[in-house]
Amino acid sequence: MMSAPGLVWDACALLNLAATRRASDILAVFGCPSHVVRQVREGEILYLRPLPEEDLQGSLVSVDLASLFSAGALLEVELTAAEQATFVAFAAEMDDGEAHSAAVAAHRGWWLVTDDRVSLRVARGHTTPIHTITTPDWVKWWAEAASIEEAMVAETLRRIQVCANYIPRRVHPLKAWWDARLP
Repeated sequence: MMSAPGLVWDACALLNLAATRRASDILAVFGCPSHVVRQVREGEILYLRPLPEEDLQGSLVSVDLASLFSAGALLEVELTAAEQATFVAFAAEMDDGEAHSAAVAAHRGWWLVTDDRVSLRVARGHTTPIHTITTPDWVKWWAEAASIEEAMVAETLRRIQVCANYIPRRVHPLKAWWDARLP
């Protein structure tokens, strides 16, 4: 799966990545740079829920990605003038954060990491289709590429579901794979 020249993460996928608590390990196995558009990094405030056993009050926790940026695991990018024009076109159909990320992916040939249904549809229907990756795709690829034990895969999926409130849609091609790994 990972023959991508680069990945550009939108906020929802980045939130799922942060929920795993294994973001740097996951990004390391992809074999290509991972990027976040500056406007997404600055404009999207990301919060995670703790697991019930970690915080009985259930208070949200702000996501801090600074260590991933300082280690070079995530790289910040800015839109070029051409990407800005594409962003404007995409923003008519999807939220701004996804539109920023999709515009970068479209112009740079990077793969768009998103779970947003509208973004997936627009990206796949673009004049030059944008390759997309969803959370189940990257989790499965990571688990297989790094030979992750089933218990750790199950814990990772649980963290994504509980902390980031993400569950693959019923029609996702990897929904059965996902469900089979949860206790």
